[in-house]
Amino acid sequence: SAVEAALALSAQPGTEVTISYRRAMFSRIKEKNQARIEQAIRDGAVRALYKSNVLAIKPESVLLEWQGREQTLANDCVFIFAGGELPTKFLQKLGIQIEKKYGER
Repeated sequence: SAVEAALALSAQPGTEVTISYRRAMFSRIKEKNQARIEQAIRDGAVRALYKSNVLAIKPESVLLEWQGREQTLANDCVFIFAGGELPTKFLQKLGIQIEKKYGER
């Protein structure tokens, strides 16, 4: 879903998209999406930071560990696609407020 979101966002005029991914390559991805994201990366529509880890999310920037160094990326918006189970404690530690939808426990 993160790849699909990155592709959709990159299609919006004037949008710069960076995707941070902890592994060396995308896994569990549909073949069609794999081809599309690889093309978007080659075209410069999406920047992929493989083997990166989010350290902090701030109102106007994201702090990442990438290639053995900390890097700060300016941002307007952060989308989190963290697999099947949201890492609530980690996100709260970063200062992100988690709101439950009506009807959730």
